[in-house]
Amino acid sequence: MLIANTGRSMVVMNLRTGEQVQLPPGQRTSLDDSKIQYIDDSFVLISLFNAGVLVAYTDAGAAYPGFPTTANPADSKRIPPVDADYAAAVVGAAGVDIGASLERRGAVFNGTSDDGAAIQDALDAFAADFPGAIARFPADAQQTRIASGLVFDSAKNSVDFNGLRIIPSGAITALTLQSNEEPSPNSKHFVRGFHIDGDLTVGQRGLYLNNPDAVTFGGGPSRVGLHNFAISQCDVGYEIGNGAYGMHHLGWCIYENNTGLKCPSGLVDSYELPVFYGGFLKNNITGLSLEDGQITMIGTSIDYNRKQAAITGGRLLLQGCHVESNLKRNTYSAGQTCFDLSGDSSVVMQGGRMIFTTGTGTDLAYVFDIGTNADYEGGVWMDKVTLSNVNPASGYIGKGTGNLYLRDCIPGAGTTLCKGVHESYNMLNYGTFEAAIFPLDLISITNGGTITSRVASTNVNISQGAAAARSGSNGMIITKNTAPGASGTADVVILAPVRSNGSVHSARMWYRSPSSSRQITVQYGYFKKLDNVAGSQVVPTITDVALNLNTTITLPGSDTGWVELTAALPYRRPPKGFDFVGFRVRVHDLAAGEVLYTDDDELHQW
Repeated sequence: MLIANTGRSMVVMNLRTGEQVQLPPGQRTSLDDSKIQYIDDSFVLISLFNAGVLVAYTDAGAAYPGFPTTANPADSKRIPPVDADYAAAVVGAAGVDIGASLERRGAVFNGTSDDGAAIQDALDAFAADFPGAIARFPADAQQTRIASGLVFDSAKNSVDFNGLRIIPSGAITALTLQSNEEPSPNSKHFVRGFHIDGDLTVGQRGLYLNNPDAVTFGGGPSRVGLHNFAISQCDVGYEIGNGAYGMHHLGWCIYENNTGLKCPSGLVDSYELPVFYGGFLKNNITGLSLEDGQITMIGTSIDYNRKQAAITGGRLLLQGCHVESNLKRNTYSAGQTCFDLSGDSSVVMQGGRMIFTTGTGTDLAYVFDIGTNADYEGGVWMDKVTLSNVNPASGYIGKGTGNLYLRDCIPGAGTTLCKGVHESYNMLNYGTFEAAIFPLDLISITNGGTITSRVASTNVNISQGAAAARSGSNGMIITKNTAPGASGTADVVILAPVRSNGSVHSARMWYRSPSSSRQITVQYGYFKKLDNVAGSQVVPTITDVALNLNTTITLPGSDTGWVELTAALPYRRPPKGFDFVGFRVRVHDLAAGEVLYTDDDELHQW
């Protein structure tokens, strides 16, 4: 049994069933031989005798007014203020209401008076008296203003703020969770039910997890749970510090801060897998600033941050997340991007949805600026993500030196997508037809009378030259050798292997005719092929096609510049058994000696 002095009456609680009975002063009860506990910090010692009589004495040994004295005080068992059995009993319960303690210390919770010192004193007293217990703020404490930050040891107790709005004043950290103990005890503790609502003062921080003594692997506020909380209007909403890893966050919202979530470099014993479940990181100027470590978000919404994330190191893993922003916004700057990566940083998005709404103002140029290492570690990988209106102004999802790979993504019904994935490379990494890599195995003549090599036949030849360059030094020149008509059949293919039959593909081709007024046909889609040998080279033979683009073009008769062709929406997946995607250019109607130029051709996998 648990007997508590509430200040108004005695409360007897069955620790096994949770049943509670209030006893007015002097009332007898038949609680035989039950263990009793001391609770509250009121100077009253409570004892229970086998005879079933409640007897209470003050520290001075005098009888407490209103209670019988049927036994000698010397026979009474005096229970100390700290009791391990009591602490173990209340950890899993609703917690201990510390309202009376807060009131005695002067907290008024009116949202204007400074309650910081009173709250800190009450939390310190609670941690000393009841290690392992849950400190629960009273439900009628709805808001408080603090001019000094609150500091709590997450290895000793849990705190339920019970919906309290905490209003920090000035450049302070509103709430710091710290510990220098071995982190395992944190796993059973949590902090929940608070809203830190700042005023955007420079240097103001909402929540900070840190071990101030961390120099090597050891203690810290790691593994603690943070549940049902919100942080808004701070310079930095939530910052991860030393000795902070493995925290789990559930039901949270970090919004309208200058920086929502920050994980700096140079930390000790940190970085390992803090996980954020079912929350919102939204409407911050910068949603996430990640300099090292890994942040994992599951079922989280990352919405309408001006900069969704700035990642100069570390890894961001998004699983089943919703990522949403504007294609235009008045607060965007020229060249705006959503995610910036550098160094060895990476973003992996698995499932979930990426969606963009229109907006007004300056254009979003790219979703990702990937300034990471070109050949290892850094980059962006998106797998089985639903894509809706991902159409930044540049025509590409990303730019930069690093990797950007999409696989088996799912275009939303009727959605608009941009033309390509990465502006600097694609499945035709060498679609610029420069000297060092021309010709490739999958750039070939496939129909041209007698074929002697991939680049030469009776009816048509392909070569490279500066005249055909749209960018770089060279482009591809298709030269017709024979008169127009069926006897002069001439097909050139530019293909890439299908890497995933679950992916859709897009395509882009640039062509230019210096003088011809004849017709050409450009096809784009999926191809089956067989390989034949021409001389010492393998030459593909097209056996079947599934086309997305099949257009016959009458050339202008004079050089009118470069013309762009793109695959039509919706982008398609390859039919079963089709292993190649790309272009077939049919030039049998060109006259002998006429040429067609092509350069900067692209194939993209989504």
